[in-house]
Amino acid sequence: IMLKEHFRSDSRIIGFSNYFFYEKMLRIKTKDQINGGIEWVQSTGDCMPKWSNPTECDIIIDKINVLLKNNEPSDIAIVTPFRKQADLINNKISQKFGSEVEKDLIAGTAHSFQGDERKIILFSIVAGKSMPLSTYNWIHKGHGKNLINVATTRAREKLYIVGDRNVIEEQGGLLKSLSEWVNHANNR
Repeated sequence: IMLKEHFRSDSRIIGFSNYFFYEKMLRIKTKDQINGGIEWVQSTGDCMPKWSNPTECDIIIDKINVLLKNNEPSDIAIVTPFRKQADLINNKISQKFGSEVEKDLIAGTAHSFQGDERKIILFSIVAGKSMPLSTYNWIHKGHGKNLINVATTRAREKLYIVGDRNVIEEQGGLLKSLSEWVNHANNR
């Protein structure tokens, strides 16, 4: 049974999944937040095998530093398709912010966030120039496609997509559609 009314996310966030996953069947019942919505944060760093992206990690840590000025650690989470990236981000959170922040502000794969939500989500795509096409395709096709749906629907107010838009645009697929959605959502 599919629930047709959506009460979690800002419409600029859930609109992507409504269009690409739910055939525009959702009735979005949330009010858009003044500083909410969806935003792309450009990263030009390359990825490393077994899939981490240190440049994206550094960008995320800098963004968290800014976000913690007006938000609690428990308001923020980071979702990524790859366990190695989640581990890298969690280690950097621990180093930069300490255990008090680390216990509430977590990074994990989309699997670990199934059914969870946060005020703010940062989605670390990881893809870079060195990523084989087969791995890139895994992110946005088949089972990986569902991971994108989970990653992009955990945020209530603000979703930051962190990734190399040039690589995404070149490779195409659902991640390119996400990039285009960010433009659409911010220009409507």
